[in-house]
Amino acid sequence: MQNLDAKLESLIRDLPDEKGARLFLERISNEQPLTFQKLNRNPGILSDALALAAWSPLLATTLEQNPDYISWLMRERVDTRIRTHEQIKESLARFALTNSALTPQVLFARFRRRELLRIYLHDVRRAHTLVETTEELSNLADAILEYALSLARDMARPSALMKKGVSPPPTFALLRSASSAHANSTMLLISI
Repeated sequence: MQNLDAKLESLIRDLPDEKGARLFLERISNEQPLTFQKLNRNPGILSDALALAAWSPLLATTLEQNPDYISWLMRERVDTRIRTHEQIKESLARFALTNSALTPQVLFARFRRRELLRIYLHDVRRAHTLVETTEELSNLADAILEYALSLARDMARPSALMKKGVSPPPTFALLRSASSAHANSTMLLISI
């Protein structure tokens, strides 16, 4: 892509990492020609994808590895409202349903990176203040942690453990206290 047309040049010229943006565009055009065509048909999403690529190599790689995120970003880029913890949690639940074959670690990593595209784009485009960006990042972290804890609790339930052939933990404990003054010992039943 040595000869970028004037439209692309004007988009790239003012970016902080022109080389990174050009490299992203070159990779997309060579490895994802349909995605490249989609970007070229929509100057707004092309500009946003180049901005993300120029500001963050991690997010450029995310877009390269997940070209379907471009379509998602096209919908999300215009909605600049701050997502609450509950809204992000609901989005994670939908993402988990559509990606049920993924391990939890991969699921959480992909969801986080996809959401970072949206959050970072709003930050780069100055659609959010620093406080709003920080709030959304915090809401994202809280939603992922809450979902992971819920998943861990579900996996530790006796029925889930039995399916794996693991004995469930006891639901009660017997404590025995022996007193030197008494020949008898005292037993205490505690529910866990």
